[in-house]
Amino acid sequence: MAQADFDVAVIGGGPSGATAANDLARRGLKVLLLDRNGRIKPCGGAIPPRLLKDFEIPESLLVAKARAARMIAPSGREVDMPVGDGPEGKGFVGMVDRDVFDEWLRERARSNGATRITGSYERIDRDSDGMAVLVYRQ
Repeated sequence: MAQADFDVAVIGGGPSGATAANDLARRGLKVLLLDRNGRIKPCGGAIPPRLLKDFEIPESLLVAKARAARMIAPSGREVDMPVGDGPEGKGFVGMVDRDVFDEWLRERARSNGATRITGSYERIDRDSDGMAVLVYRQ
């Protein structure tokens, strides 16, 4: 890609980076979202129901709703407890597949105006005017 000017560069397209890129693009800023290709972060993929509303996430991205958790001590003793924010554990914690979820967030940022580039951050240089220049490897 030829050199381009951006108001902000977001390095990393995980949930936080992709959401930041989306929010900034929706506010009219010229946003670059730089993310490595094919990276699936190992993570449980649990999200609270409030996130669905606050971050406009479609419930269709949930692959399951966990309503309880089992804790097992080294002694082998087990305890089951409800999870979620509902009364008496009637709430849930949503489960997502991170590869699908993260890509959906990155694509949402792109559809709202962010420029997506696949690559790895290397460094920030300065041009002759002192302007920051993002150096990355594709």
